Amino acid sequence: MKYACFAKARDLERVKRTGFDGTELDLCELRRLDEREYAGLKEKLSDLGLKVCAFSWIMENTLHICDPAFDREAWLRQFARDARRVAGLGCGTVVFAAGPIRRVGGDAGAPARKEAINAFILKAAEAFAGHGVRMALETVCFDYTDYLTALEESAALCAGGENLYLLTDIRHLVRAGDEPDDILRFADRIIHAHIDQPVRPERVAPLPGDGYRYDFFIRRVVQTRAQWLSFECHDEPDWEWHGPVSLDYIKSLADKYTNA
Repeated sequence: MKYACFAKARDLERVKRTGFDGTELDLCELRRLDEREYAGLKEKLSDLGLKVCAFSWIMENTLHICDPAFDREAWLRQFARDARRVAGLGCGTVVFAAGPIRRVGGDAGAPARKEAINAFILKAAEAFAGHGVRMALETVCFDYTDYLTALEESAALCAGGENLYLLTDIRHLVRAGDEPDDILRFADRIIHAHIDQPVRPERVAPLPGDGYRYDFFIRRVVQTRAQWLSFECHDEPDWEWHGPVSLDYIKSLADKYTNA
C-alpha cells in the first residue's frame, strides 16, 4: 500500500514534508492550467519525488447531469482532453464522486434521471479510457446525494460498462451504514480508497484514540485491488504534528494486516 494526501498544487511541499508517497489532486484545477503552468506542475512533482495517485473533483458541484443546459457531449470531449493531461503526469486514475451533480429526487421523473446519470457516468469512463486512465466511481452517502449511496448499488453500475471501477471511502461507508465486510464483496472492483476521521463533521487526519477503530476499515482495504490509500483531510488544522502521527498510525495498521 502507498499513501497519498488530497491537495491543491500549492500544497505539494507540505505533502512531501509530512512523508506521503504521493498526492491526489484537483481535476478542475488541472483543467484551468495553461500549458506553461502544466509543465511547471509536472516539473514540481518530479523535483519533490511525488506521484499523483488520482485526480478528484471531476466537475464543479454547481452543475447537474440532468439539467437541460448541461452539455453532455462537450463534457465528454473535455474528459478526453483531461485524460491526456492526467496520463501525462503519470497518473492512471480519476475519481467520479461529485455527489450533488447526481442527485435524483423522489418525484415521477426519478427513474429517467437515474438512467440519464448512469449513461453519462458510463460514457465518461469510456472517454478517459482513450489514454489508459481508469475511472473510479465513489459511493457517496446521503449527506451529499440520494443516488449511488451504497457500494452494492455502485458495483451494479460498474458491472454494466467498461473502464469503470469502485472507490471505497471510510466517511461514506460509515455514514451510509455499509458494513466493512461489504468491501470484500466488491474487492475485485475496488481500485482506490480514501480515509479521514469518519465520525466528526470536520475532515481531519485519523489518529489513534480519536474515537474510531480504523482497523475495521484497513484490514479489508488491503484485500482489495487498491494500491493507494489517500488521506481526504481537507480540514486538518495541524499537519506539522498530526500529519506524521496519523500517517505512521495508518501505515502500522496496513502493515499489520498485509503481513498477517
